[in-house]
Amino acid sequence: MERTYTHLNTNEREIIETMRGNSTLAEIGEVLNRSPSTICREIHRNQGKAGVYRHKPASRRAEERLKIARKPIKLRNDQLRGLVEECLQKEWSPEQIEGSLALREKLKISKSTIYKHIRGNKELEKLLRGSTAKRKRDKKRERIHGRVMISQRPEIVKGRSRQGDWEGDTVRSTMSSTACVATYVDVTTRFLLASKLPAYRAKDLNKATVKMFKGINLQTITVDNGMEFGGFKDLEKMLKTPIYFSHPGCPWERGSNENCNGLLRRYFPKGTDFADVSEEELEEIVDKLNDRPRKVLGYRTPREVHLEMTRLAA
Repeated sequence: MERTYTHLNTNEREIIETMRGNSTLAEIGEVLNRSPSTICREIHRNQGKAGVYRHKPASRRAEERLKIARKPIKLRNDQLRGLVEECLQKEWSPEQIEGSLALREKLKISKSTIYKHIRGNKELEKLLRGSTAKRKRDKKRERIHGRVMISQRPEIVKGRSRQGDWEGDTVRSTMSSTACVATYVDVTTRFLLASKLPAYRAKDLNKATVKMFKGINLQTITVDNGMEFGGFKDLEKMLKTPIYFSHPGCPWERGSNENCNGLLRRYFPKGTDFADVSEEELEEIVDKLNDRPRKVLGYRTPREVHLEMTRLAA
């Protein structure tokens, strides 16, 4: 006979109460089309303190347990809750927290549990990364002469197997300001370098770039088509490094850099005037991003991977 495993209802509990004194568990199960173990569990879980089974109190107890089971899972462990909220204050995502705690603390907690803990808490909800606005593309672009396109870049860069292949771009201020931030990201370690520029001029970008890459492993650079990279030939000579250009309107060809620029926009939203942002403020945010665990790095941080690969290359 086929058994069913839905919850017992009030009528079934009344039959159990009626038959219990004169029938075996197997006989009660046969009448209800239930297994004897189901009947046994029902009696032991829902009988009164005196060991007497009554169907109405049993139904009430069962309903109370169901209500408790429906409540969202919360972080009941104070230590674990503290670690999770500390990571949220660093503006890590629940997925990053899950991976990082498993890697570093040997603690298991799912991202869904973290989301449930956040839900309804306005202060914690504010710490989650929101969606970024769609990028507006320039309809017209001045041509940079002599560019070498990304299609001619060495194939090894695509494999992300070595340190020193960087993607670059600038993050701009409000339209009324010329100040901006130059950003470079290593495609393998996701390590971020950034520096303020007073304007979009090539000479300002070149000067800042040479300073940023002092003592840094450098194999190739792939950049956007903005005119601030118009002096790339001089930059190639100063860095002794080939520079390649992504195709216009194809930001995914510099995906790591675009991702980091999106993260920077979390702290410096569109409309920010970088002339009002100090180098110290920018450095603080860059450090925060370099110390944030990344899923793509096995929940290690860009700084950890960058230092490890630098040490191995020495």
